Amino acid sequence: MAHRILIIEDEDALRESLKRVLLKEGYDVQGCGQRGRGIAPYCRKMCDLIITDIILPGQAGWKCLKKM
Repeated sequence: MAHRILIIEDEDALRESLKRVLLKEGYDVQGCGQRGRGIAPYCRKMCDLIITDIILPGQAGWKCLKKM
């Protein structure tokens, strides 16, 4: 079973680039562009790792992690 990684990054090009690299390495990767959109369903599956931008629209990345 592949490790699950969630990428929270508001810059589309950076998020998709990182996602492609991790997918090639065999990880189960999900990405979302904003702090709230798309996070809840993936976190219900229990992520093994969350990679987040520090500066996100409306909320700091570390505050987002703290809520999860």
